[in-house]
Amino acid sequence: MEASYTCTCKLNDSEDAVPQKVKLKTGKYLIELWGASGGCNTKERSGKGTYVWISLDLVKEQTFWIFVGGTSTYSNITMVKGGCNGGGDSHQGTFNDGNALIAGGGGGSTSICLSLFDSDRIAVAAGGGGCGRVGDGGNAGGLIGSNGTSIKPNFPGLGASQDGPGIGDFYIDGNNYVHKAENGKIKKGGKGYGLSYNGGCGGGGYYGRGGSYEAGGGGGSSFIKSGYYGRIQSGSETFRSPEGINEEGHYGNGFARIKFISYSCVVQYFNRNNFQFGSIYLFEYKN
Repeated sequence: MEASYTCTCKLNDSEDAVPQKVKLKTGKYLIELWGASGGCNTKERSGKGTYVWISLDLVKEQTFWIFVGGTSTYSNITMVKGGCNGGGDSHQGTFNDGNALIAGGGGGSTSICLSLFDSDRIAVAAGGGGCGRVGDGGNAGGLIGSNGTSIKPNFPGLGASQDGPGIGDFYIDGNNYVHKAENGKIKKGGKGYGLSYNGGCGGGGYYGRGGSYEAGGGGGSSFIKSGYYGRIQSGSETFRSPEGINEEGHYGNGFARIKFISYSCVVQYFNRNNFQFGSIYLFEYKN
């Protein structure tokens, strides 16, 4: 048994992804998650999504919820929304002569959850940041989200971690006016900010990365809940794409896959001597 889950969101829909319900029977499963990339005018400058896998060993039937993040686009006309499931929105700036500049929205995260509550996420593959006119979008991170490339901020933003969201960049101009991008939130990347340059936005994740001022937005942080076995590969690493081809960071919409590995037959028994229940492992069927 193998089931795939694709992004069902409209492009540039920065709302939560539509939850996809799955009921798994007793057995061992491999769960694979790919976070979405950020929007940009070139593939090379887009912040790439992460790849996360975990194994599940279920002793009873259990229900899970899958949320698949969407990628974003860029615009030289107006602000664009980030990808669904956490991508931050871009900021549209202008040259002094009024010509518009390009900026991209952040990519959304892909996750598997025990319920519809964010607190019940057991694994998250973060999305990449959107690019600014000059700065590239930051790739999605592992436990700590990456920064985008900045060209001006006095105080570069901080990547998201397991403990809290990322902090948006800010810049103090010659008139001591503070220009600040939005901080990240739980699951949501911060909005970009810019005046003479477009600000890219943060990517979604366990915690979203803050937006960037006149720069590319950073990626969100990924996550595996304590007690689950698995691995996180950041958007800067090489791993297998959903199509089975090596890629350096994931580009495009997020994706999720559940693969059945084996089924274990377990018999429950009651020991009358110590009045305790126990289990006997009989055999394992492998797919």
